[in-house]
Amino acid sequence: MIDINTFENMESTQSHTFINFSQGVPYTTLGWNNYKKFNKKMNDILLKVKGEFDVDVYLQEYEDINIAKNFYWIYSFSVNEKDILMDINSFIKSNINDVMNCFFIKEDDELYSFNNHDKNFKNHMHPLLAHYYCYMVFTYNMYIEPTHPPREKSYSKETFDISIVSTIMKLSEFKKIINDYMSITSFSEYYEYMYADDGFFSSKYEGNKTLREECLPIIKYVEYKNIPKNLYIQLGIKKDNFDAKIFNDKFAIILEITSAVPAHDHHYLSIRKRVTPEGYLPVKNMHDLKKEFDMFPDKIVRAINLKHEKEYGDKRILIVNMPMEYTYQNEKYIIDEILKEVKERITRGKGGFVEILLNDKKIIRLF
Repeated sequence: MIDINTFENMESTQSHTFINFSQGVPYTTLGWNNYKKFNKKMNDILLKVKGEFDVDVYLQEYEDINIAKNFYWIYSFSVNEKDILMDINSFIKSNINDVMNCFFIKEDDELYSFNNHDKNFKNHMHPLLAHYYCYMVFTYNMYIEPTHPPREKSYSKETFDISIVSTIMKLSEFKKIINDYMSITSFSEYYEYMYADDGFFSSKYEGNKTLREECLPIIKYVEYKNIPKNLYIQLGIKKDNFDAKIFNDKFAIILEITSAVPAHDHHYLSIRKRVTPEGYLPVKNMHDLKKEFDMFPDKIVRAINLKHEKEYGDKRILIVNMPMEYTYQNEKYIIDEILKEVKERITRGKGGFVEILLNDKKIIRLF
């Protein structure tokens, strides 16, 4: 437990400048194209501070669905010299004002930003925001490093056996096998498997990877299209040039499945169990997540373009797994804005595919 004196000492060397987007989240109020320009200029402030003061600044997004008008960006840094800290604060605030004035219309009594060293700082703090602020101060010098899968299997649940679904079978049988495996017979065993460093979200064991990236998306697609369960399914399992084929003696549906994931996906998946019940991570980890979110449309575009380059000779459906844990709250407005950019940037549209679908919590038709 940290006492108040220790907290105040930590707080005195840290600066946290909050921007409250009270008019709405910038993705939608600006539109995605303007948001990208805005985001670049706001990120350039970090580079300016580094060049002017040789101090690293971390930018993150914070949102709490329990606070009205609650979407914040937070600039954070730490220096021991009070005068330098205040100079950098003024520099950051001035640059924030310059950028905000280019993109937003300011109301008479509106402040674009407030800082933890402002005299009236407490007046801006909702209790839940204050709780997060204290967490930021406590954990500012922390950075959660990725963990690596252990050498020996660490969970008690049997790893999914790919060979069980490697033969041609009816969809009904395939679905039962997957659902039976994912069913919860023991909560402790289930959560151990889901959160183990070598478990469901890890790619150490091929069974977990195939289950997560192919089998479960296939079932979701079958339900999305309401495909009769008496059809047959054949998985490619690396031996064929397709991921799955659903067929009978009259027609066939060929599925190509890929994923749009961050370059450091393993890192983020490995630290998920360190997230607090409120969804908090240390400042520097939150900064990394914002960078990944900013690049997320790029990942989707790249995944689709790589598949376009394959020039498959047959007609197939492309499913792109889209892990939306890299967006905040997985809100529809964010997903919609991401999809707008992706559609604009995929110049070939659906290309040679029958259709292109994005898979998250539900199937979304892109083309």
